[in-house]
Amino acid sequence: MNTPENTSKKMKSISNVIFLLLFGYVVFEGVPLIMYSKALYEFSDDDSFSEYIRPNGMPVGYKSLAPIIELRTTSPKFGEGSVEDWCPGISSDRGHVTMGFVEDDTDTYSVCCWASSHQLLVPYKDVGSERLYMCGEWPHIDIARQKIKAAEAARSSFFSDV
Repeated sequence: MNTPENTSKKMKSISNVIFLLLFGYVVFEGVPLIMYSKALYEFSDDDSFSEYIRPNGMPVGYKSLAPIIELRTTSPKFGEGSVEDWCPGISSDRGHVTMGFVEDDTDTYSVCCWASSHQLLVPYKDVGSERLYMCGEWPHIDIARQKIKAAEAARSSFFSDV
């Protein structure tokens, strides 16, 4: 029977479900947004955090973006070679290089950092003679590094092949 008490209980349970869904969405989207933005801010060495608020893994509008193909793997004999053979001259601040794969509209590329599949551009900064790249999404952020000359050679080699 539909009494005012039953209706009130149903409304409370519906409002609790709506609250939990909204809370879950905020946590699911908000925490990665804040943590990725914090990592991007720390990577940039700048003063203003508000300039670095970006969706997780998407540094759109960041001041210095490099094409991920600067970290493209080389190809030793098929099925052979260590990560060092596939990624010569590239290191990671995590202590070991992890290979990832990124996709554009026409192809998939293997790269020498823990990149997200949609990351065609990554934040970078030049420090001394090295270029540092911030790959991935929070909580899997990878800072890869290589010599600036090698990065520029990789970029020009890729675009001359296209």
